[in-house]
Amino acid sequence: MEVNGIPIVDVPTGQGASTASLAENFDNFLTLLTTQLQNQDPLSPIDTTEFTNQLTNFAQVEQVINSNKKLDQLIALQGGAQLSAGVSYMGKQIEAPGNVMLLQDGFGRIGYELPQSSERTTIAILDSGNNLVGFFEGNTQAGKHLFDWDGTDSEGNPLPDGSYSVLVTALDEDNNTIESSITSFGKVTGVELEDGKVTLVIGSLSVNLEDVQSVYDLPATPDEEA
Repeated sequence: MEVNGIPIVDVPTGQGASTASLAENFDNFLTLLTTQLQNQDPLSPIDTTEFTNQLTNFAQVEQVINSNKKLDQLIALQGGAQLSAGVSYMGKQIEAPGNVMLLQDGFGRIGYELPQSSERTTIAILDSGNNLVGFFEGNTQAGKHLFDWDGTDSEGNPLPDGSYSVLVTALDEDNNTIESSITSFGKVTGVELEDGKVTLVIGSLSVNLEDVQSVYDLPATPDEEA
């Protein structure tokens, strides 16, 4: 930006730097304008068109900076409100889509839903190495069901807390697979805010706040949820 051939430094990025630079340049501009007006030839006055344009430019830049500042404040307030909402889930058990069994304090739970009745439903639990550590019979009725696991393998040995994969297999009378949906349960142990999005930490997993399907106060049992 120039005024009568004299350069004025461009406004840099950043709220604080932008505001400070704009104020400094505007002060320089006013000093230059005042000096030229004081020393102008009365018989040949300075054309004020350029000064008017510069004043307009300064006003527009200032308006943009102030608008961006208010937008940043609004985003910060919104993020704070979302984070506060996420904190209210701390210590509670939530349900979200996923085929992971979270074993916490020796207790794990999943939900699964069958669109129709099956001839047989089985639930397989695998560890991080894809080793089968549990195999159970599931409900064959259409609808949503819960399955609780005490964290022991097929020989009754307790397994460490952590994440386990779950496979629910439902077959009809012709041995055809019936598609089923699975949900994971777990106790919220943390809340994170990143890029304006709140995620709930349950064990080793992170769940988006908008993906939560249900919330329970611990301890929750199937009888309490029926």
